[in-house]
Amino acid sequence: MSLTGKIDITLKFSEMPNQIIDSSSDKEFSLNADGTEVTVRLNNNLFQRLEHANQRYSSWVALLEGKMGASTEKGFVIDEPKIQVFEKKTKAVEEN
Repeated sequence: MSLTGKIDITLKFSEMPNQIIDSSSDKEFSLNADGTEVTVRLNNNLFQRLEHANQRYSSWVALLEGKMGASTEKGFVIDEPKIQVFEKKTKAVEEN
């Protein structure tokens, strides 16, 4: 008898998606994660976090978390997505 578990996915990316399917309540785009196409559907409030970071920060990274959803032809859909966006700060180089 096998144990029951779940698959949680975390994806990191630092570019705005270039092909977005825009509906009234969601934005859909795909990410290539090591050769696997991950389809992401974010509600407008979550997508605005990406837009805000892209406008405000010269360099940023987004952490997208969710559950592995339905399979697609080239990958899968991520269910129940959550997103956090952080500014990437360059490390100061110490001079001796």
